[in-house]
Amino acid sequence: MKEVTIKGFLSKDFALFVLCGGIGTLTNVVCSSLLSSVLHPVLSYGLGYGASLAVTYSLNAAWIFHHGRTWASFGKFVISYLPNFLILFTFVSLFIGVFGWNRFVVYVLAGCLGLPLTFILVKVFAFGRHP
Repeated sequence: MKEVTIKGFLSKDFALFVLCGGIGTLTNVVCSSLLSSVLHPVLSYGLGYGASLAVTYSLNAAWIFHHGRTWASFGKFVISYLPNFLILFTFVSLFIGVFGWNRFVVYVLAGCLGLPLTFILVKVFAFGRHP
């Protein structure tokens, strides 16, 4: 496997990954915000995150990796996002649950974390392309 370098993060694929992630984050923010008016904020975030995974997977498969959408690759995609989810879930739980920060702000900030790690995991594990 090639060494991971800064150049790998300045690629067209990474820019598209950020765009797909941005669309996924927007999906998460909208869903989480709407659901949080009737559900607990942490549960709302989990459900919004699930919706954003489906959107982000579809966009990554089509725009970046030109990969057919299968349940197997979706499963690998979800597994690739688990470290990111655990970090973000902790972030949301801490800053909303403990410190009482604004839900919308926390959802947006949480969505901006973890891009490089997630990009590598998705690229290598979910779609099988080495950096």
